[in-house]
Amino acid sequence: MTERTFEISYNFERPWDLVCRAYLAKYPHPLLSHVETLDTLERYVDDNGCLVTCRVMTSSFLKFSSVAGFEQSVIDPINKTIYLNSNNLSHRNLNSSNEICRYSVVDDKTTLYTLSYKINVAPGLGLLIGPLINTIKGNFNKGIQVLEEIMRNRFGGPLLQTS
Repeated sequence: MTERTFEISYNFERPWDLVCRAYLAKYPHPLLSHVETLDTLERYVDDNGCLVTCRVMTSSFLKFSSVAGFEQSVIDPINKTIYLNSNNLSHRNLNSSNEICRYSVVDDKTTLYTLSYKINVAPGLGLLIGPLINTIKGNFNKGIQVLEEIMRNRFGGPLLQTS
């Protein structure tokens, strides 16, 4: 197996609660058409007050076929973090991918979004890594555009009003 890992990040110049609201409203969106289906399997509030969501999705894979994936996200409103971990379920004999996304508070007006990605491809398929990374980075940028658009057009205020 050929393995590649990388990490990219982006600072939203917006408070965490607004980014969280946009994150929850992200799909479906025409700019994110690579996500074909997204189904919630389970959603609950855990003992720590975190919203835990498990979903399965299908998404286009280099425009050739669809890939099934599993995603678990944890939204922690107390510590103001979002943690998402996703893995592909199909084509694992050719490629395995692990994506970790984190949203965390930098200050009252800034939220850091970090994407960590690990890709493994089967021997002889190393040439796929470059196009895969380009696709992932392109989708990262599209996701940022979508969140910014949602925050600008749909939500004018914070999720939780504090006094």
